[in-house]
Amino acid sequence: MSGCAKVSPTAVISPNVYVSDHAEIGPGVVILPNTYVGPDVVVKPNTVIGGDGIATTSANGRRIVAHAGGVWLAAAARVGSCACIDKGLFGNFTEVGSHTFLDNLVHFAHSARAGRSCSIIAGAVICGSAVLEDGVWVGPGARINQLIHLAAHCYIGTGSVVNRDIEAHSLASGFPARPFARVCECRARLCFEDGHSECGVCGKRYALVGGRVQLQ
Repeated sequence: MSGCAKVSPTAVISPNVYVSDHAEIGPGVVILPNTYVGPDVVVKPNTVIGGDGIATTSANGRRIVAHAGGVWLAAAARVGSCACIDKGLFGNFTEVGSHTFLDNLVHFAHSARAGRSCSIIAGAVICGSAVLEDGVWVGPGARINQLIHLAAHCYIGTGSVVNRDIEAHSLASGFPARPFARVCECRARLCFEDGHSECGVCGKRYALVGGRVQLQ
């Protein structure tokens, strides 16, 4: 553990955990083995990082599969209060990218991965092995099913249930979630004319190439 980290005296830090410079670990946090906490990461009170998720096998009777992986929190990630981040299942890492924010009460399951600058808002659930590319926003109470891939800068509405992959820059919501609009990196809606659009908020320009949004 770095001497420059700020760790509450009531936090529980297990062996085989590395806490980098200027990280802040709040009261009641539990960090279990095989966890890397990057520089400037903030973990708020009563969060648990690195526990086993639920994966079962029926071999020799139904039982829980022991998880062999870890958790990787990249630089400047923030994890809210009472969140849960499970460790990777088969020796891999559950990954939270740099400058990605997990809000209070988020469950981030085994072997899930989030890229840079994602926002996963209160009460959302990211199921096992789901992949969120850079800049994804997941609304309060949304559910992202296992093995789902959310491409960059998707926006998932409050309470949605996502059970299929979502293309980049899609605004999707519902149960099950379906895309119904396209959004900029700043999350403003885009209106395309003749295959081109300029964001009215930030000025970024986009084109539709093969039906997919590309930044110009």
